[in-house]
Amino acid sequence: MTGTHIQFEGFGRRLDAYLALPRTPPDRHPAILLVHGIWGLDGHIRDVAERLSEEGYLTLAPDLYSGKGRTQWTPERISAALRAMEEVPPEVRADPEMLARHLAGRPGSWQAVAAPVVELQAPSQQRAFEEDLSAALQLLARRTDVVPGAIAAVGFSLGGGLSHLLTTHAGELRCAVVFYGPAPPRTRSPTPGIPVLGLYGGGDPGVTGTVPPWEEKVRGAGARFEVHVYPGAPHGFFDETRGSFRREAAQDAWEKTLRFLAAELSPHPGDGASATPRPPEPPR
Repeated sequence: MTGTHIQFEGFGRRLDAYLALPRTPPDRHPAILLVHGIWGLDGHIRDVAERLSEEGYLTLAPDLYSGKGRTQWTPERISAALRAMEEVPPEVRADPEMLARHLAGRPGSWQAVAAPVVELQAPSQQRAFEEDLSAALQLLARRTDVVPGAIAAVGFSLGGGLSHLLTTHAGELRCAVVFYGPAPPRTRSPTPGIPVLGLYGGGDPGVTGTVPPWEEKVRGAGARFEVHVYPGAPHGFFDETRGSFRREAAQDAWEKTLRFLAAELSPHPGDGASATPRPPEPPR
């Protein structure tokens, strides 16, 4: 595995990214678009990128906070905003319209503290991130060391929701894995040809509660959405760098992720390359 920092053109701006390349044959590999959570492109996400590359996947992790986002969404501001948002009921946090009405009745000082999280959830910002990620997918699709048509999105929290959004329109995707990211809004429709693996915490009602309505929509569209909810697990249960980490749930989710990716990214006839990921390893 070789990890390096690169740049690419996103939605009207230049983005930084972490690229982890497998170091073993074949010459072409299935690819992963790895989408970070609310904490940005931190050490945890780079570690996940490296672990995926060790399994035989060329992995690109864009930094959605490139540029002004690094001062707009610092860990300190995010931490303060999340503490403020704990006062908001989960069902309100999960609905942008309800959240907007709730915010209108809160003091300006509270709104200022909560602003970083509110900004990230705004539909306009979500669309901008989607455009950045679509550009990243196109970059992967153009690479000569990527197996044609074998690209998956794997996202966590904020990135999980964005990965799920990509499945509603991005033709470059073959599949997606969503770690505790909210389901797409009701204005979107699932794509039957892009299966999704969703991994959620039972102790995370604000996100997990968005799943059942989307599951019903998926069934109606004839799409595939495999859902696993870990009883009692909180939001962020996969992140071993934080207090939310739950080893048993994380290990099982990692094993499910690798099995899903191996099955869905298996080369199609004519791909001209093959990759055989190693058996699942537990989270470090």
